[in-house]
Amino acid sequence: SISEKYLIYLDVEKSFSIHTKEAYLQDLKAFLIFCQINEINYLEIDSFHVRSYFSKLGFESNLDKKSQRRKLSSLRSFYKFLFREEILKTNPIL
Repeated sequence: SISEKYLIYLDVEKSFSIHTKEAYLQDLKAFLIFCQINEINYLEIDSFHVRSYFSKLGFESNLDKKSQRRKLSSLRSFYKFLFREEILKTNPIL
């Protein structure tokens, strides 16, 4: 599955600690739930969807800038992985 391959990518390519991997996976899960609730195909997102997600996060949970940056980094990593695996033709989060 994509999630299993992504975990391997985080482990091998990024050499992330277990805590970082867990945080990235939690961030990704939250984004995928956002996509599902809003009927957005996560393979078809664009910058508008990303801005909408972060706007919602900032408004509803008052996340600090550091947490927002990590969440953005998590999504960048995931979409970079999808692009590298040729699941996506372009990376929507650059």
